[in-house]
Amino acid sequence: MSRRPKSSDSPARPLVEPLTEVDQPFTERDGVPQYSERQICLIVGRNLRESRRRLGITQTEVAERIGSAANYIGTIERGDANISLGMLCRLSSVVGVSPQALMQEALLGDDPSESFHKLALALQENIAVQRALLASSVASCEIIGTAIKTIFEARHKL
Repeated sequence: MSRRPKSSDSPARPLVEPLTEVDQPFTERDGVPQYSERQICLIVGRNLRESRRRLGITQTEVAERIGSAANYIGTIERGDANISLGMLCRLSSVVGVSPQALMQEALLGDDPSESFHKLALALQENIAVQRALLASSVASCEIIGTAIKTIFEARHKL
């Protein structure tokens, strides 16, 4: 005769749930978050689901509006589909948000003020690099201009 397991026989649940793939720490390179492709798919899927539910529309309704199958919308919402930018734009228009909003966590992180600060620093760095390249290009043009002038003057002397 087998006995039914008691609830005390089951393994204890952890006090803190394990992190999901989205919650796993991302890496940073030069202060800019680097998300994996999987993390971005999960973020887009979660944001799509939240936006769709906020509007009170079903996966089937979204699918009909973009000319797709309802199960594909479910696949996207689970983060199991790597969608194109075109699909991202179509989905965003159906749920009434920008494509950036569907990727918001991937672009900005959890603390917008910190992320905006990082973005501002990255833009400042980019501007400094662009200025240096421009100055280098101007200097190169001046050198080339001087060389052409010298060659032209030398030819006229002959």
